Amino acid sequence: IVDVMRIPIKILSVPFVLLSLFLTSCNDDIEEPSEYKGRSTEDFQYPHVYDIVNNLRVDNEMCRAWDRMLSYVNDNSRLEIGFYIYYDKGDYWFSEWFYGPNTSYESEISPIIKYGDVENKNALCAFFHCHTPYYGVGSRGTGPSDKDKEAAQILGVPGILYDYNAESISWFFPYEDSLPMPYFFGYMRRPNRYF
Repeated sequence: IVDVMRIPIKILSVPFVLLSLFLTSCNDDIEEPSEYKGRSTEDFQYPHVYDIVNNLRVDNEMCRAWDRMLSYVNDNSRLEIGFYIYYDKGDYWFSEWFYGPNTSYESEISPIIKYGDVENKNALCAFFHCHTPYYGVGSRGTGPSDKDKEAAQILGVPGILYDYNAESISWFFPYEDSLPMPYFFGYMRRPNRYF
C-alpha cells in the first residue's frame, strides 16, 4: 500500500520539476551568438532627396561646385565636378570633390567623372555632379545621362545633377542669365539600413 501511495505523488511532482527547470533556464544572462551581437531591429532612415537639396549646407556645397566648374569652362574645353554626400544624426558632410578630365568639344567622348572610393558606406546618402555649358558644334541634351543613371543604380543612392533648365543647350544659350536646376535620378531615398 505504501508503494502505491508514492506513485501518484511522484507523478504529481513531475510537472513542478519541469516548470522549475524551464523557469531557471530562461534568464537574460544567456550568451548571444556572435553573429547576432549588436544587431537589432532598429532601422536608420536616410533623408529624401528633396530634404537633401533643401539643406542649406548641401545647397551651398552644390553651388560652390557649380561655380568652380564654370571657372574651368572655356571655348575649347570643359570638365565636370562632383562629390559624395554623407548623412548621420541630422548632419551632412561631403567627400573631396572629384574632377573629370578636361574634355574638348570636338571629342566624341562626353565629359565624365570617375568617382572615388566611398569613405563611409553606411553614411552615404546621395551623390552630386554638375554638367557644363556647351560651346561645341550643334547642341547637347540636358539632364542625367545613361552613365549617370547607371552610377546611381550601382551606388544605391539618389543622384543629384545640376544642369540647365532647357531640353538642350548650345553656343547661343543665355548662360550668363541662367541658373542651374537640380535633376534627380535613381532612388529618391536610399533604402533603410538595419543595425
